[in-house]
Amino acid sequence: METRRFDELTVALARDGSRRGVLRGLAAGVLGALALNRSGALAKNEKEHGGGKPITILAKPVCPSGGSTVNCPTCFEARFGPDGGAGDPSGCCTFGGREQDCENCSDENASYCSATSGLNNGAGTCVTATCTQHGSQIHCDYKVKNAFCNQNFGKGWACCPKFTSANFGHCIDTTAGETC
Repeated sequence: METRRFDELTVALARDGSRRGVLRGLAAGVLGALALNRSGALAKNEKEHGGGKPITILAKPVCPSGGSTVNCPTCFEARFGPDGGAGDPSGCCTFGGREQDCENCSDENASYCSATSGLNNGAGTCVTATCTQHGSQIHCDYKVKNAFCNQNFGKGWACCPKFTSANFGHCIDTTAGETC
């Protein structure tokens, strides 16, 4: 960019706008954000379910017709196996694939996420899977079991419902600084 044009650009950016111009810009930004939010174009933020990085419902596994949760892993180990897919990728999701590439998780949920698996000191996973209609597809959605972690571990423990977390389905000690 030429020096003269660069100087003109910086002067234009630094110049104060009129109060009306600033208010018009703010109003347009707020209205645009509201329109996107209502249209569903913004990512669904898992903070409403207990925290985490935003993930769209479309990135979660697809439920088969009829709304069966068979394709919904209920803990991290069911997704990628007990070592996170590093050595033995024995989970029901494709390691290194897209988040929604999961199939037939019943055996993995029983092996890694149930009370008999020892997860959460033998209490099992702290989430329940449901299927939610979104557009033309039905996707897995996860809800925290009511007071599950506090009842099993005590005050200060919370469930990690964040599908993309290595603590997914586990109770974490928030008083010790553990995060979802």
